[in-house]
Amino acid sequence: AGDTRHAVISLGEHAASVDSRFVVLRWKFDSSPPDLTIDFNIMKGKCETSSEQNRADYLIKDRVITGGAGGETEGAFNIDSACTMLWSNAKSWIRPRTVKYTVEVVSLK
Repeated sequence: AGDTRHAVISLGEHAASVDSRFVVLRWKFDSSPPDLTIDFNIMKGKCETSSEQNRADYLIKDRVITGGAGGETEGAFNIDSACTMLWSNAKSWIRPRTVKYTVEVVSLK
């Protein structure tokens, strides 16, 4: 409980062959227990430390989610050909959360 976890999604070896302006991040996640909230964020670039996360360019910031969510985000890979997804349970010190997620990276050009 009270945890913050992140996942860095990178274009990796494909970064040189695609224009990151035309890459879409499709994401979906479920959290459990499904009746409790969790904060969700997406940041441009690799933001692995709390210092980097504090300075980050956020595409989604502190969206409060109950049970799960999904969507598409453009411009996620404009910095470092990577983005960071962050889930925070910092506001709840009593009950832990479990997050299961999937991502799909789609080049539109």
